[in-house]
Amino acid sequence: MRVLLINDTSNYHNGCKQVVRTIHKWLKPHTVVHSLPVAVPYIMFDTWDDVDVVVCNGEGTMHNNRQGATSLLNFLRKAQQQNKPTLLINSIWQNMDSHWHSVTDNLVYWSVRDELSQMHAEGVHSRKPELCADYSWFEEVQSEPADKHDITLGQSFDRKQTLINHPQRIDIFSQSWSACVNQLRNSELLVSGRFHEVMSSIRAGTPFLAIEGNSWKMEALISSAKSDLPVLKQFPNDIKNANIFKIYKSEYQKIFNWHKQQTLPNIHTIL
Repeated sequence: MRVLLINDTSNYHNGCKQVVRTIHKWLKPHTVVHSLPVAVPYIMFDTWDDVDVVVCNGEGTMHNNRQGATSLLNFLRKAQQQNKPTLLINSIWQNMDSHWHSVTDNLVYWSVRDELSQMHAEGVHSRKPELCADYSWFEEVQSEPADKHDITLGQSFDRKQTLINHPQRIDIFSQSWSACVNQLRNSELLVSGRFHEVMSSIRAGTPFLAIEGNSWKMEALISSAKSDLPVLKQFPNDIKNANIFKIYKSEYQKIFNWHKQQTLPNIHTIL
């Protein structure tokens, strides 16, 4: 089948690029023939005869009826009106209005990446989506040599945090996915407000201290694994104080184990 992928975030940062790479592999033997980023207020597309199915990568877009979320859902509605099967995958789902059930009711497949989103969807739309970890998780990363270090500092959600003098940094915008994972394999702790920097830490098996952003994505990631790891509202004044979070060893292990139990859905049973 010919697939139209919407919300192609691969040009945003390298965690998103890893997600889209996994989506392409997951969809095989089907082929992505069109791949579109989100656009507001509308995604422009009218060559429906070129596609058989529409797949939407929800990622962190689907919350609080934001413009991006509204644009994607309106596009899915348009695809459904064109009698195209529609899938919404790899998504957060937070504080979305009940009227979107007119779209979600007609999805042939729907998955979210955390239990809070799953419960919200079921409560508001009377449909329980499947649960699947963020798609960045699913590909093994080959180990490469890297220097050993203690605390690695990542980016804040708005990329404006002021701890600029810390010597060991990571940046999902400028470093490849494999470089991030390998750097964190040789770090004792990550401090970050970026979801996919935290995901690279989980892929590396390295503890992390998460800083909240503009949605519940960090809290939801942790609670899905039944972990009691706290999420901070802001970066600590002294980054060295982050070492205290190493005491939560068992809580980190819950998160690592939960991800190891996750599997991608069988595309052959969906399409």
